[in-house]
Amino acid sequence: MKTDRIRLYISIMNQEQLTALCTSGVRPEAVYLDMYPALPILQGGRVPQELEQLRSDGVRLCIALPYIFRQEDALASLADLKLVLQKSADYGFEGVLVRNLEELAFLTENGYKGSVLLDYGIYIWNHGAQSFILYDESGGKRYEAFSVPLELNGHEIRELIKKKEPEVPAALCVYGRIPMMISASCLLKTAGKCSGKAGQNAVQTTQIEDRMSHLMPVSCMCRYCYNVIWNHLPLSLHRQMEEIRRTALADIFRMDFTTENQKQTEKILSFWNEIIQKQQMGNPPYEDYTTGHFRRGVE
Repeated sequence: MKTDRIRLYISIMNQEQLTALCTSGVRPEAVYLDMYPALPILQGGRVPQELEQLRSDGVRLCIALPYIFRQEDALASLADLKLVLQKSADYGFEGVLVRNLEELAFLTENGYKGSVLLDYGIYIWNHGAQSFILYDESGGKRYEAFSVPLELNGHEIRELIKKKEPEVPAALCVYGRIPMMISASCLLKTAGKCSGKAGQNAVQTTQIEDRMSHLMPVSCMCRYCYNVIWNHLPLSLHRQMEEIRRTALADIFRMDFTTENQKQTEKILSFWNEIIQKQQMGNPPYEDYTTGHFRRGVE
């Protein structure tokens, strides 16, 4: 795996994070904009100045597709995916982050021409899955890159990414809140507090307390009527970066911004920029964090 060039992909979910990224001076190779802020653009709206600036600075603009793809009368999953297929390139979007097999099948069957990054939920868990999903019958690669499953530990990642030609780059999440659950059953609706915006391009936020009294943020994606329950702590592999570099565990580093506001995003970008670009580490701007399954994996 080639590690001489640092490749960074950043995903963002709202305007505050976009503003923070643009003003930070950090310029990743690609930015993945969530469907929530991307949809108004695809529907003919103005492209935000921040996106124009990033594109002029050589950053590839892409769209992060929804976690759940389903077709119901009041929902617009299929219509929105067709919009991505037909209009995204017209507005400067060069690729997509695909989060489930249904989206992947739809885009493949309809001849999508942009780049495709497979998310963690499309489990490239072992070499069998790697061969079946990433390569066609002639051995050619199907997609731009894949994301290493969050459940794998360092040893398992090393086994997974042993060189295979043509190599499909592996992306490793080094920062971001991890979805603990993605549910088509809305917490707000269950509690009798539905916003009434089902099918509209809106995101509501709430939180839920687990049995350990941890408060987990919840993003209620009204347009597609599903919830993402996030870990109460962000994943942060800053102390593992030396090992990750030394053992070449990834071709691409991923940073996923979810619930952060503008100031938090700015501080996190500054902290990680020092690590990724200068290999220097200070104190993270968050007191608590998790390293996920990087050490212990799952059974």
